[in-house]
Parts: sequence; structure tokens; C-alpha cells
Amino acid sequence: MKFDFFKIETFIPEQYKVEFCCTKEVLKNTITAIKKVHPYEIPVINIIPILNLFE
Repeated sequence: MKFDFFKIETFIPEQYKVEFCCTKEVLKNTITAIKKVHPYEIPVINIIPILNLFE
């Protein structure tokens, strides 16, 4: 079997991970928007609070 070093293979993932930050004031609207456009019935949404210790 010969290996071709110049063969280009593409990979298209079935899933993507998206991360972003938002304030507490817009969190409910953000979750609603994600659920509205998400292709699955129940999207995985992890909410991680960010603490600013210097404030």
C-alpha cells in the first residue's frame, strides 16, 4: 500500500461548541435565542459565573 503525503482530506464535524459571555440581565434572552435556533430538541447549555475578585 502506497501512502500519498499530498492527499488532502477534509473533516466536517457533526457538532460545534460555541462559547460566549453575557451579563445576567440578558441571560434569559440569550438562552431563549439559543433554544430557538438550536437543531436539537434539548441543547446543552452550561452557565458558568465569572467572578471578578478585583472589583
